[in-house]
Amino acid sequence: MDDTLALTFYPKASSLIPDLLGMDSIESVQAFLLFGIYMLPIDPAGLSCTYFGIAVKAATQFNIQPESNLSPREIELRKRVWWTAYTLERFPNLYPSWEAILDFKIRY
Repeated sequence: MDDTLALTFYPKASSLIPDLLGMDSIESVQAFLLFGIYMLPIDPAGLSCTYFGIAVKAATQFNIQPESNLSPREIELRKRVWWTAYTLERFPNLYPSWEAILDFKIRY
């Protein structure tokens, strides 16, 4: 597999992280999930876990849980992003040395 494109775009995308940290949006949560997924084969116990943790923190800070005044499509998008963040953040628990940030009950 040719990683040339990935090696070109990752540094450019990661330069936007400070801007993403200040955004309360579904897109910022998705961006951190993508960063984490990209880093999984490279550094599974390190930076990928950090990105997944940031995604979960951003989702809870953004209050990603759906509200009744949103469209059905937006509600479904929020649910899918939340469960993706939750699952990817919990995944490292399969390995004893990794810790999960989430340890609470969910309303969905």
